[in-house]
Amino acid sequence: MTKKTINISKFYFNLKLFLKSQYHLLPCLLDRIKYYDSYLSKCEQFLSNKSIPFLQLNYEDHIENDPNIASKLIFDFVGVEYSQSKINYVKTNPYKIQDILSNYEEVRDYLKGTQFEWMVYN
Repeated sequence: MTKKTINISKFYFNLKLFLKSQYHLLPCLLDRIKYYDSYLSKCEQFLSNKSIPFLQLNYEDHIENDPNIASKLIFDFVGVEYSQSKINYVKTNPYKIQDILSNYEEVRDYLKGTQFEWMVYN
């Protein structure tokens, strides 16, 4: 087995050059979002092709207004009798995206007109 080594000082130097360059990160952002979206689609397709049951939930439709909706769907999915209970939950990020993203306007403008435009609105 061959050991791989990483020259940390060379990596650090290249990272500093990268950060100081005029490289524009927004295309990388869109690429990463597209990659993630594609990955999720491939996972869904794989599970469907193998006839593996899966449950898909999202915050806006299943949790935001009434987390018991998601809870009931999960109980039904795993075949357990559901009984409503008080669910205490908090958003993992309670802040507006405009308040936590330093280049919000730039990102908003870049994603405008794409299928991911919704991500920059609360």
